[in-house]
Amino acid sequence: IVVSSPDATGNVFIPKFVEYKGMKYPIISISDRAFNDNKIESLTFAKDSEVRTFETLSFLFTSIKKLQIPPSLTNLQDNWYYNIKDLEEIEVSPENKNFRDYNNQYLLGKSDENSESFNVLHLATFNITEAQIPSDVQIIKTNSFFKHDQISSVIFPENSKLRIIERKSFSSSKNIQKLVLPSSVENIDSSNFDG
Repeated sequence: IVVSSPDATGNVFIPKFVEYKGMKYPIISISDRAFNDNKIESLTFAKDSEVRTFETLSFLFTSIKKLQIPPSLTNLQDNWYYNIKDLEEIEVSPENKNFRDYNNQYLLGKSDENSESFNVLHLATFNITEAQIPSDVQIIKTNSFFKHDQISSVIFPENSKLRIIERKSFSSSKNIQKLVLPSSVENIDSSNFDG
């Protein structure tokens, strides 16, 4: 498990395993605060990576421009990306069956792992000015647009399937001037308008 990387900067590569005293140990998780307050250009993984989990607060206060999601990743714990900064590109391995990127701007996942539908929006990049949410998205996860100061409008298409906007999804995104919601929405947590 990657537990701490205080000196990690620039282009950071996570190998498949670490070797210690002649033994190979596969890396399977990015731990709580593993990259705390780092400044990273890109975070990439070995093609045969075995990383399965990003734990809560994995990237707390981390500036990261490009985030790659390896094919093995299956579990994103709540708030794994809380207070991440400067993210401009999300790239998901085409071999990953649980997540995908949408125009390299949104990280999408599934509410049901047996479904074919990527209906959960986990995270958006910070360089979006007009957030046009994909129509299949039913759930906007907590903090997914937190402190996204470049966004001026958030638009859901008429055929949107949106049902739930979780806690603080748009909190502290202080420049939003326009919000267009679909008729399908059922629950908007009031904390979305904090800050």
